[in-house]
Amino acid sequence: MMTIDRHCRRATTIFQRYGLAPFQSILPSNVFTEAATDAGCAPQRSGPLVPEVVAWLMMYVGLHTTSMTQGLTQAWGLVRARCPWLGTTIVSEKAFCQARQRLTLGFWRNLWRTLTHRFEDRFASSLLWKNTFRLLAIDGSDVDLPIAPKVTQCFGQPRNQHGRRHRPQAKLVSLCSVLTGFCLDFKLIGKRFTEHHALRHLIRHLRRNDLVLMDRGFFPYRAIWQIPLRGAHFLLRLSNQHAGHVRRSQQVGVNEWIVAFHPTSAVRCKHPDLPSVLSARLLRYQRPGFRPSWLLTSLTDTRTHTYGELVGLYHRRWQIETIYREWKHGPNIQNLRSHTPVGVIKEIYAHLILNNLVRWVMVDAARSTELHAIDLSYLTALTHVKAALIAMNRAHPQEIIQLYQHLLSNVRSARIRKRPGRSFLRRFDKPRSRGYGKTQQPARLCQT
Repeated sequence: MMTIDRHCRRATTIFQRYGLAPFQSILPSNVFTEAATDAGCAPQRSGPLVPEVVAWLMMYVGLHTTSMTQGLTQAWGLVRARCPWLGTTIVSEKAFCQARQRLTLGFWRNLWRTLTHRFEDRFASSLLWKNTFRLLAIDGSDVDLPIAPKVTQCFGQPRNQHGRRHRPQAKLVSLCSVLTGFCLDFKLIGKRFTEHHALRHLIRHLRRNDLVLMDRGFFPYRAIWQIPLRGAHFLLRLSNQHAGHVRRSQQVGVNEWIVAFHPTSAVRCKHPDLPSVLSARLLRYQRPGFRPSWLLTSLTDTRTHTYGELVGLYHRRWQIETIYREWKHGPNIQNLRSHTPVGVIKEIYAHLILNNLVRWVMVDAARSTELHAIDLSYLTALTHVKAALIAMNRAHPQEIIQLYQHLLSNVRSARIRKRPGRSFLRRFDKPRSRGYGKTQQPARLCQT
């Protein structure tokens, strides 16, 4: 019995030290200990599944889109490289699930908060646009969830004219850095809520000199008023309906106006503290082959922030769409296994913390170049990180620093080839019927 306990303690130490070696300097062991102590989930007895090991295992299992058993087997395979006398299964899948349940949401929030603070302290300049604004983007994406009664009851099932969908689904709304791809915060909401509900939560994390890029679906009067109230700014796309009804008080350019918005009576009754008028800057632009578009921003100074600069800047918002795609095709964020809402949120935390750790490596690799981290391939970086896990685990401790520098060199060489002006036909690039004899023109009008 004492031999088994000694082997478990040694396996735990080796996994903590070599299991995810590229990230040990980012999140050392004391960070996990403090997070578990503050959340009240510190282990009461010795064993291999301490909070740090469970957290790393959840991230490592998230790298594998097959079964949890295969992910656990490969994770403990890293330990067996140092402890060949151990069996193929150090802990069972049932024990891992029980240990995962003991980690509270408070533990993951503390870990998330610590990682975010460490990232901003070290790479503060990498987040800035024009050395002034922290360039951010807010958007949402649907995430498929496991088929379980509690999950379905909490988040709901999507439905259309053909009926309900069998698989439950949630909306993941995140606040990401446009220049680094680092996720600063997120909100997982059910299908009965709109993205505006998550937007009010994410606005609390904004601070002075933040510039938020948003799509036209994020246009509640209350949120647009709260963003400048926190000293931040917004740049969002406006629908033709809102742009046509807005009151234009002053023309400041050929396609630029200072406009005023007034809340409706229903909004005033619900939120009487809102101001009666909101001033902003409206821009109209049209790209060849596409219909006209409208932008709304709180940056009203036409000399400091020119028309062409803002139009070009808004299209960087598409980076968050690419980020969602990478989450779903890299560490598949839809490959969730928990059957409770709390367990699903824990797995989302594990996936996004792993994403942020990979983004940390990408930003570190891009610091010695003139590129932004978002100009490097995320999926290639993830592949190099997986290979580095095996190499660092087999190497001598003194060689880990050299292997990490080699990892940065590989990530730095995986640049994304830029092809400006490239576009493809989409499924709905044709006039759509809106009912009552009305049609809506697509965004793309011709193939140019």
